[in-house]
Amino acid sequence: MQRRKFIRNTALAGGFTMIDPLNMVAADTKTLKSFPQVRVAKNKRHFSSQSIESAISEFQKNVKDKELGWLFNNCF
Repeated sequence: MQRRKFIRNTALAGGFTMIDPLNMVAADTKTLKSFPQVRVAKNKRHFSSQSIESAISEFQKNVKDKELGWLFNNCF
């Protein structure tokens, strides 16, 4: 890549970041706010534990960051 092209493209990317920084990270901001449920439905799970479900709900109730609660729910 030529130096001139690199500098131009870097300046453009930096400018777009200043205009709308969230759009540079995530193309669809609606997806970030809706947090899709990706856990397997309860009737299709191979294992179910009431203590795990209560831990998930307790964590989501006490955490301030809703995205972190969503991530914990989907991963745990």
